[in-house]
Amino acid sequence: MTTAGMIKELCEQMHISISELARRIGQTPQNFNKKLQRETVNLDELKAIADVLGVKFEQRFILPDGDEIKTDSKEEMILGNNIKHVTEKALLHILDFFEEIDVPYWLDGGWGVDVLTGRQNRKHRDIDIDFDARYTESVISKLKEVGYIVDVDWMPSRMELKHDKYGYLDIHPIDFNSDGSITQADPQGGKYIFQKEWFSSTVYKDREIPCISKEAQLLFHSGYELTYKDHFDIDNLNKIQVI
Repeated sequence: MTTAGMIKELCEQMHISISELARRIGQTPQNFNKKLQRETVNLDELKAIADVLGVKFEQRFILPDGDEIKTDSKEEMILGNNIKHVTEKALLHILDFFEEIDVPYWLDGGWGVDVLTGRQNRKHRDIDIDFDARYTESVISKLKEVGYIVDVDWMPSRMELKHDKYGYLDIHPIDFNSDGSITQADPQGGKYIFQKEWFSSTVYKDREIPCISKEAQLLFHSGYELTYKDHFDIDNLNKIQVI
């Protein structure tokens, strides 16, 4: 179970919303949701969560009735024969998958940054894919057919799946609305509004790959407490020469 998955389950069992939890630990719901999506909640924040909810935390949450919520370390070791990062081969595999099922998609996240720069600059825990929300049910069904299992389900905002061979995949349905607007569901029930220009493409190792633009990536790397990886990605984005 991922950190975000642990926190979501904790909130469900303690009958509290993610937004209320964020406020109790002194953060805005928007910023806290970004941390959950990027898996950047740190140890001090986990301890703060345990304190405000009156539970114990020892790299796991211990509920008042003694039940525990923890990462399944055995599962993590088994996953992908000890795969902790998704490779370029896994990336190309999932891009092939979306093209084979003929679903419009755009690469996002850390791999999206590296593809924009033209080379892999760091290791990546997962692959982030934005795709046309009209195909959500079909995409999930076909991913399950090829061996992916659901790990975190925050639909219609996002879903994280994992595969024994290819690792973690984070999918984000995007709505291309009849009025011309482009939106993504917010985990709190609202909408993120996107610009058409953000859905671009680039050439990576002689292959044209649909991806989120540099402008959008820089915007998405803002409005929350940045990690070392975020700063690293931003530095690489700023090195890209605009032609």
